[in-house]
Amino acid sequence: MRTIIETLAEHAADQKEVTELTSLVRIALARAITQHWFGDKLEIKAIGLDVSLERVLILALQSGGGLEPGLAGNIEQQAIEAINNQSLIGAPQVLIVNHSLRPLMSRFLRRSLPQLAVVSSLEISDERKIRLTSFIGQTVN
Repeated sequence: MRTIIETLAEHAADQKEVTELTSLVRIALARAITQHWFGDKLEIKAIGLDVSLERVLILALQSGGGLEPGLAGNIEQQAIEAINNQSLIGAPQVLIVNHSLRPLMSRFLRRSLPQLAVVSSLEISDERKIRLTSFIGQTVN
């Protein structure tokens, strides 16, 4: 709680947008977030986004446009497959994404896949090694 209050006090005067303040708090809580999802494991096994899909999503976010329904459905289907893979290997159902995409992906996937946690790469403790065991978007053009 102290970290949350200190982060809000430090940034509230400059930043009025709730989403951005939430992102700053989540970065400050990186150790707690990492510990919650991955425990003491030095190697994190998580789901990642394919680079080409990540580019498409960042462009869509910057332009203010939405996702075409086919792409959204493809992302959702591949997320389900990635969750199943994570279960098979005994790894947490966590998707690690580019920091700018976390709010978008979290809102989008939360409706249909509430068990999937979406975490920014900046919310992972530095001393952990990340191994992406599943990918979303490998067949997206």
